[in-house]
Amino acid sequence: MKFWVLSDIDSAKFSSLKSIISRFSLDYPSIKVELEVKTRETMWESLFLHLRDPKNPIADLIEIPHSWTDILSKLGMFLEMRKVLEDANLNKYPDFLRKGCGLQKDGVFFSLPWWMELYTLQYRLDMVKNISSDISSELKSWKGFLNVCEKIKKANKKKDFFVLENANPSGAISLYNVIGCVWNRGGSLFMEDFNRAAVSKREFVKGVEDFLKLAIDGYLPLFKENYYESEGLLSEGLRAMVFTGRYYSSDRIVQPLSDKGLPDDKKPVLEAALFPNIARDGHFVSSANLAVTDNAKDIDEVRLFMETLYAPRNLKVFTESFSVFPCATTSVEGMIRTNKNYSIYRKILLHAKMTPNISVFPTYEFLVNRVLWSISLKIAKNNYNSQELVKKLIFIQSEVDYLMSLY
Repeated sequence: MKFWVLSDIDSAKFSSLKSIISRFSLDYPSIKVELEVKTRETMWESLFLHLRDPKNPIADLIEIPHSWTDILSKLGMFLEMRKVLEDANLNKYPDFLRKGCGLQKDGVFFSLPWWMELYTLQYRLDMVKNISSDISSELKSWKGFLNVCEKIKKANKKKDFFVLENANPSGAISLYNVIGCVWNRGGSLFMEDFNRAAVSKREFVKGVEDFLKLAIDGYLPLFKENYYESEGLLSEGLRAMVFTGRYYSSDRIVQPLSDKGLPDDKKPVLEAALFPNIARDGHFVSSANLAVTDNAKDIDEVRLFMETLYAPRNLKVFTESFSVFPCATTSVEGMIRTNKNYSIYRKILLHAKMTPNISVFPTYEFLVNRVLWSISLKIAKNNYNSQELVKKLIFIQSEVDYLMSLY
């Protein structure tokens, strides 16, 4: 049985998966699970190579972003989930996650939430406590956030220091990075009726430029070393803050030093704030789902393996291994209750907002990311021109609008 999963900035995801697969193999020695890691780009390419020619290989079970479910199920690539798991039930998940499962009016759906990210701004308390007397208030607005960034930059002159960690594995800026700023400007990804894209609208462009300015002003590194294991460069004191969908955990980061040079464990090392200025329109959430392809060789084998993956103990160990959130309502609420510092995530769940699960979105995302990668490269070379961004987004607008007219 082939199992394709998406690459991740934290290798602990794959170590945990391999452990689960090893235990599964002991229980079911006749079932061999072949794990293969793919980027979003290579996953997309592999799926469409199979669609064009069924002789090209495809996995039995795949991990996908929630927003891929609609187009791939319409293309007939996924089995109905209840044909694999008879007791699969979307009612155990929050409503915003159900929309990413391709749920039809007759109750049929094609993917199942596996894990999710709730996006916040996390910061090292020991690195910002002398910057502001009321850091939590300053971080509520984008202007206040920029003011904090400048103060941190001036206070840290060490080599290779940046205010913000770039948690994007590519080292560039992506659509997921800029969405919060687009919402801050009152913009959106699509027009309200979903008949056209909104990438060339003034609010979208200004929102993108707000985030790009973090790199232009030297707060956010581009194409530099970045890694998330044990909070990476944040742990080493080479970064002070990070926008991330992972939850903060004090036991995964070095303790700050007290005045006597000894570890100070009296205060939490990491704090989390809502994305600056986002309150009126919702908080960004994304999920990774599992889907069974129509090429699955043995449905019973896939069912047994999925039951193992979704077993409460395995799911808890897996999500904790790389600091992501379980999807079931009782699981994520139970997790939040265990730590008073996690109350911020309850606010996010109450006003969660995801990218739309519509047919055109995966192409939309790839096109925007391609533009943002090229713009990131321009910024890194000190050769950025805002007019170039506008021209590229106008081109995307026309291309996406054409695709939307076809669906």
